Amino acid sequence: MNRISILLVEDYADTRAFIQLMLEDAGFDVITKEDGAEALEFLAQTRPSIVLTDLMMPNVSGLELIERMRNKAELADIPIIAMTAYGSGPIREAKQAGANAILRKPASSELIASTVRQLLSPSAS
Repeated sequence: MNRISILLVEDYADTRAFIQLMLEDAGFDVITKEDGAEALEFLAQTRPSIVLTDLMMPNVSGLELIERMRNKAELADIPIIAMTAYGSGPIREAKQAGANAILRKPASSELIASTVRQLLSPSAS
């Protein structure tokens, strides 16, 4: 079986490094990008198993990244987990944009890993 590759999109370097380490410790391959613009450039060339994105970022936000992915046929079926430290407004917007799951920050490594596995399990399709 192929290893699961996660595109992690997070603008804060410390948070990005911490989540990357947690995910790699859980056995995932992790590619990181600083914002939605970098993520879209990457997605034009490579298809990860799943995208884990912060919602509030400069340049192209996580919300805009989700919307753009859902509007591109070649990206529309990639599962997306949105993360936010904010309240119900961004959560509602992320769901409406097409996020498959939303996690509140800070999320434990166990919760992130189990959410990834759940979204990628054959029964989730």
